[in-house]
Amino acid sequence: MTATTSPIISSSTTSSGWDLLDGRAGDDELWGGSGADRLIGGAGADIFIWDRDASTGNGIDHVVDFDPESGDVLRFNWAAQREMDVHNFADFLSVASDTESGVFISFGGLGSSDGILLEEVALSDLTASNVDFFV
Repeated sequence: MTATTSPIISSSTTSSGWDLLDGRAGDDELWGGSGADRLIGGAGADIFIWDRDASTGNGIDHVVDFDPESGDVLRFNWAAQREMDVHNFADFLSVASDTESGVFISFGGLGSSDGILLEEVALSDLTASNVDFFV
C-alpha cells in the first residue's frame, strides 16, 4: 500500500499480518498493525505508530529509513506503553539497544524477540523529540 501525505497508512490485508508500507514523499503516518511489518516513510517527517497490545507476539517490525534529523517520530499509545512499561524517553532508552543492524526496541524487555528495528540508526542519533508517548 502506498500513499503520500495521507493522514494514516495502514494495512492488514494479508493473512499472516506481514505488511509492506511505503509512504513515499511527504509527511506520513504509518501503522502496520499486527505481524512483522516493513515500514518505509520516504521523504518528509514521518510518524511510525504502535498502538496495539505489545505482548501479543508480533515479531519484529523493520523501519527501513527512520531519519531522526528530518523529524521522524516513533509513537507509542497507552497499550504499547503499558506492556513495555515505557512512558518517557528515559524508559525508552532502557528497552532500546544498538545492534549491528540498527536500534532494536524490545516489546518484552531486552532479549525479547518482539519489537522494532530502526535500520541503520544508532541510539546516539535519537532524542526525546523522536519518541512520542500518545495517551
